[in-house]
This record gives sequence, C-alpha cells and structure tokens, in this order.
Amino acid sequence: MGTRPSKVLQSLPPYLFSRIDEMVRKKRSQGADVISFGVGDPDLPAPANILGALKKSADNPANHQYPSYEGKAAFREAVAAFYKRKWGVSLDPAGEVITSIGAKEAIHNAAFAFESGAAIVPNPGYTVYASGARFAGREVVEFPIVKENDFLPDLDFLKKHARGAVYMWLNYPNNPTAATIDKNQLKEIVDFCRNNEIVLLYDNTYSEMAYDGYVAPTPLEFGKEGVVEFHSLSKTYSMTGFRVGWVAGDPELVQMVLSVKKNVDSGVANVIQDAAVEALRGAQTIPEKYVETYRMRRDLLVNGLNKLGISARKPKATFYVWVEVPGKFRKEKSPSMSFTEHLLEKAAIVTTPGVGFGKYGEGFVRFALTQPEKRIKEAMERLRSLG
Repeated sequence: MGTRPSKVLQSLPPYLFSRIDEMVRKKRSQGADVISFGVGDPDLPAPANILGALKKSADNPANHQYPSYEGKAAFREAVAAFYKRKWGVSLDPAGEVITSIGAKEAIHNAAFAFESGAAIVPNPGYTVYASGARFAGREVVEFPIVKENDFLPDLDFLKKHARGAVYMWLNYPNNPTAATIDKNQLKEIVDFCRNNEIVLLYDNTYSEMAYDGYVAPTPLEFGKEGVVEFHSLSKTYSMTGFRVGWVAGDPELVQMVLSVKKNVDSGVANVIQDAAVEALRGAQTIPEKYVETYRMRRDLLVNGLNKLGISARKPKATFYVWVEVPGKFRKEKSPSMSFTEHLLEKAAIVTTPGVGFGKYGEGFVRFALTQPEKRIKEAMERLRSLG
C-alpha cells in the first residue's frame, strides 16, 4: 500500500532500544549466556498477600464487569491514606485521586488534557514525556539535567526558556540518572512553576525505592495548586505486569486528565485494583525487604565497577546506576552506544545507552539492578577479564 506514517510518527526519534533488542536476540541465538541490566523490570515476584487479594477478587463475579473510569473508591482511599501516612498530605479520594493503567498511560494522556502550548521535559528523561507531547502536537522544550548540576533542573535555563510553556515534567528520584532532589530544591521548582503559571507534572514512581535514610519528597507537600503527581505500583511492589497506578493533586487538573482517559480506555480491571489496595494497605515487610535487596545489589555493582576503573556513584534511590562511559570510548561518535555494544559483544552484558534517553544522556549507560547478586558478581568477573 502507498500509505505513509503520520507526521507525528515521522517526527519521533529512532527507537534505539529496538536495535539493542535485536543485538541481544542475535547474541542469544549464538548460545551466549546474556546478563541483562537493561530493562527496569523487577526480577523479584509480587508479594504473596497481593497475589492472594487478586485471586480472591477474581472469584467475585461483580469484578468481571467494566470498572469505573476514575477507579474503585477503595483504591483511591488507599492512595489518599498513603499520602497522609508518608507526607502528611491530605487528598480527597472523590476528586483529587484517579486510578491509571500504570504511570505510562497517564503520562501520555496528560499531554492532551491541557490548553495548547509548549511542554518542558527533562533530557535525559523518560521518553514518554516528550513523545506524548509530540503526539499532542506540542512544541517540546528540553532542559538538560547534567552531571555538572548533579542532574538537577537548571533554574536559569528554565527562566530563559519557559515562555509559552503550559506544563513541565519533573521526575525525582530520577530515571535514568538515579539523581535525587531535596525538599528545598523541589520547592524552588514548585514556586517557579506557580510564578510562571506552568502546570507541574511530577512523576514520583520511584519514591519508595530509597536508601541510606533518604526520604523522597512530593511537590504536594507545598500545596496542590497547579501540581499533578503520577505514581505507579510497578516498581515498589514488583507489579509491572499488573499495570496500575494513580494521578493525584490539583482537582481541576486531575479531572482534565480523567476526561481524556474516559475517551481512550475503560479503566483498570477491578481485580487489579483490589490487589493494589492490598499492596498499599497490607503489610510492607516484603517491599521493605526488596528495597534492602536492591541496596545490597547497588553496593555490589557500584563497588565492583569503581574497582575496575569505571566511574559510578551510589544512588540514594531508584534501582538504577548511572555509569560514566570509560575514557577510551569517549572519542567515538556515540560513546554510550559504543560502550553498550562493546559490553554486549565482548562480555554478553546488556546495559542501556544514555543517548537513548536524550542527547544529554550521551557519555553514560544505565544499569538496572534487576539481577541477583550471583549474576552481578559474574558480570564483574567478565568485565575484569576484558582488562
């Protein structure tokens, strides 16, 4: 047929990760024992109490019907209780919280919810912030988050480029850099957005994956006006395949996102929401144990890389490690891609090239802590043998 891709599809950057997937398939077809630190998908199982709630819910015929668009009251109440317990933030479950199909669906939908104007997104950053805006026909303004500024937003840059922007995405603890933000730094951003009438869309997916006493803040601690937070149970509770999360904050803005949702999907399955209620309200022993598991993996990986002369900092949160590409690869056209290909070809180790998250991610690769300690040790031995 003579049909061509839409202008929106043509405007999207090449999906680099598909190239890596093909390389991995080829390596495995050759019989290689591949150790993958590539995808941020927990290898630890969802806790048993969550699975028990899911199975029990599935036996109730009432849960086999269409769910509500905004989500079950019980789930929205559990989310509100979580915010009150963790941050002292009061949310009205009836109008300030809605259920989402994980965070990704809501992040994409938000691009269609607000008046026309530019979207400000971090670079490097989760790719859906920019792709959602492009699908909605918005201009995308990318602000660099770089090592020299501890991978935090540069307010001077934002002040120069904020004109005409309707909303801005922020994500801390951060994917892919694993950078964290403190309350004072976050308040500066909240104040900046309010002073410039820019909606702040905040992705707080990794707030519960924190180490060494770090407590991730939420912008809702500084009030709800102009702020919408997006969250997911995927990483905290090893529920990536369940596809459940939420949107919370300024009721007027939350309802705008809900209006988009009503037109594009039929909500989150009731049985999944019941499992999510148990996740938030049930015992937190296993999730806390998982965080400790990721911390031990973090220490093992970072210490091992640094001993090998590969520069890596211990993150205070997320289950990612953002690693600088060694010097001998920095003269390549794409240092991060060259290092990624080298690790895969020579050591059967998969990482994610930083350039896949945006041009300012060049020079870094991301390791996901989704391998057991035994495999991390094996990966370090493979790297050591490369010299």
